Amino acid sequence: YFDKIYKYCYFKTQRDKYITEELVSKVFFLLYQKWDQLNNRSDLEILKWLYCTATLIIKEYNRSIKYVVSI
Repeated sequence: YFDKIYKYCYFKTQRDKYITEELVSKVFFLLYQKWDQLNNRSDLEILKWLYCTATLIIKEYNRSIKYVVSI
């Protein structure tokens, strides 16, 4: 699962390696925390959960960024 989620986050973060690593680690930490609830699901369902979680974490990250506009 790691490669797919890493690539997804990498392209969603304008190819920033450091931000991608941070976001991917959050996704898989959440998977670890929720494993008891998810371990009975199929591979496809887990992958879907990972993509949805990654999307939410990326959106959260984007909201937290302070954009600076120079005049």
